[in-house]
Amino acid sequence: MNREWIDAEGLDKILELLKLFPKIEVTWVLSHLHSADSISDYYLKDQINNFKDMYYKVINSWHTPLWRHIGNSAWLLKIEDDFFNSYRPWLALYGYNPLDPQDPKFKLWEKLKPALSITSTITAVHRINYWDAVSYNATYTANENTKNATIPFGYAEWLPRSTSNKLLFKVRKNYLRQVWTICMNMCCCLVDWSVQAGEEVELISDDPKSKNSLKNLAEQSGMIVYEILVKFDKSIRREID
Repeated sequence: MNREWIDAEGLDKILELLKLFPKIEVTWVLSHLHSADSISDYYLKDQINNFKDMYYKVINSWHTPLWRHIGNSAWLLKIEDDFFNSYRPWLALYGYNPLDPQDPKFKLWEKLKPALSITSTITAVHRINYWDAVSYNATYTANENTKNATIPFGYAEWLPRSTSNKLLFKVRKNYLRQVWTICMNMCCCLVDWSVQAGEEVELISDDPKSKNSLKNLAEQSGMIVYEILVKFDKSIRREID
């Protein structure tokens, strides 16, 4: 990928350098695919062949690595090659399909079920009069007498400010519209008269068909699922079922 580590030209120099340090043991030879999620396998096969050529150079220099690794999530169903013996199915472990819908293997990955959901709690409910606004810059004004629910989850927890007025949340299986500007540690949504403070609200659903799925959040923010998954704040409490 021409980013870091050792390219084909530099490998010979590294192998010569290692001869000066006989106690260094090479246990893992690995690389990273740049287009595994592409519909075309042209570059994928080229990278694999280059990797194997470099691997055998390591072997011919009297190193005995235990692990050979180049495969990511997109690789696992696209390529069958017993040469490799370790993988890193990062995105697939969260249950998300990394392939393009036009990829022949796309439907196989669609059997994955997302493993992540995010819930919070409504901390306050306020009456909002017709034409009132809430939060910064009055980005939305009420077109009727209604209620506003406050949720302690904002862009510090990584709910993108750019998605303000574009999202749906869920309370008691009913969708609620997020409105007004998303703040540092809170956001708001319109609620009906029966919703109360203390109720649980589902911000992100583990149902890929839900209107508040992680995929929908990615589309509304102009980002990708990978990017969202790595940016959720460390302070968010995690529970593993």
